[in-house]
Amino acid sequence: YNYMDEIQLYDKYEVLKELIQKIDEKRDKQYKRYRNLRSISTIIDTSSNILNNITVSSLFSMLALMNPSILILSSVSSSFLLVINGFRTGYSLDLKKEKFNVAYHQYNELSRSLKVRLAQNNLSREDIDEILADINNSMSLIEDSSIE
Repeated sequence: YNYMDEIQLYDKYEVLKELIQKIDEKRDKQYKRYRNLRSISTIIDTSSNILNNITVSSLFSMLALMNPSILILSSVSSSFLLVINGFRTGYSLDLKKEKFNVAYHQYNELSRSLKVRLAQNNLSREDIDEILADINNSMSLIEDSSIE
């Protein structure tokens, strides 16, 4: 019986556990970023809807009442609406939000599949080497398509 093989196998298990922990940390980081951008997006959408409603109702009121202060209100709200929509487009908010969401789900799926594979009994060194290679390939694909 070769104890060195057993030690190397144990070390590889520990490396795998550490990698899974790092993957979970990356997953949580991606989710936090997604959640923050989702909140910002919701605030922007709500603000846009309010400003749009103010602009449209002001225009109709102005036509009916011919009041110049209503024209100013309409102009100001439409200007703010333009700035908000410009920020959303310039910052690519929806695209970034979606990329963080996709990366979160990819890290989550990778973590879950690794935990299932690691829970199998009697994994050989070759099995663990294969798992490590799969981790490397999967992480490369996720990181190539995500925003860090």
